[in-house]
Amino acid sequence: FRANSLDQAAADRLAAACPSRALRSDAGALVFDVGACTGCGRCRDIAPWAVTASGEFELAAVSRAHLVKRIPLAGQERS
Repeated sequence: FRANSLDQAAADRLAAACPSRALRSDAGALVFDVGACTGCGRCRDIAPWAVTASGEFELAAVSRAHLVKRIPLAGQERS
């Protein structure tokens, strides 16, 4: 996800369209649960300017929490 290309409206649309609920909009951020994502591509169809394949894959994690990413929206500070 290109954080600088995401605004609240786009985050809300992405979350609403995600069939596996891997995306949710939360207080200035898009929350992406990598472990729940099925790779359907609906997010890319909705916001191709903001969703791109990174080529990086996380196939394992020590903790389930490591699979949940907070992506700050444009204009929001990263934490």
